[in-house]
Amino acid sequence: MGLTYKNLIKPAAERNEDDRAAWRHTTRLHYTAAQMVFVDESSIDRRDLRRDRGRGLRGLRAAQKFRQARGQRFSLLPALSLNGYLVVRVVPGSVDGFEFYDFLVNDLLPIMNPYPQPCSVLVLDNCNIHKSAAVREAVDAAGA
Repeated sequence: MGLTYKNLIKPAAERNEDDRAAWRHTTRLHYTAAQMVFVDESSIDRRDLRRDRGRGLRGLRAAQKFRQARGQRFSLLPALSLNGYLVVRVVPGSVDGFEFYDFLVNDLLPIMNPYPQPCSVLVLDNCNIHKSAAVREAVDAAGA
């Protein structure tokens, strides 16, 4: 049948290619790369360092022993511009809405510029902690 065993890719169910194309088109028309600042959170713990696949003898499972302990989780909140990282915050545990808002208000927005200067357009993904009214008000008040 032509099927092979592969790792699964996990695209978001909310992903919409038409919306993505429209966003790219609008962005090219209205903003320069120098104006944009990208923010997204990332996390790591000991589980993240495991391999997803391995090789083994035909007919036998590939196995790799590892400790079951999860360990401490760390999250990273970076703000990236055309010139590199503007600011980075490392958080023990996971990032929640309060932590994200605090990062935005106390670390990032004070070093961003009013629109249309460089580093004046904040680009966030569709994460729920990015959609709060408080986040929008803080960004609007900063002129970004």
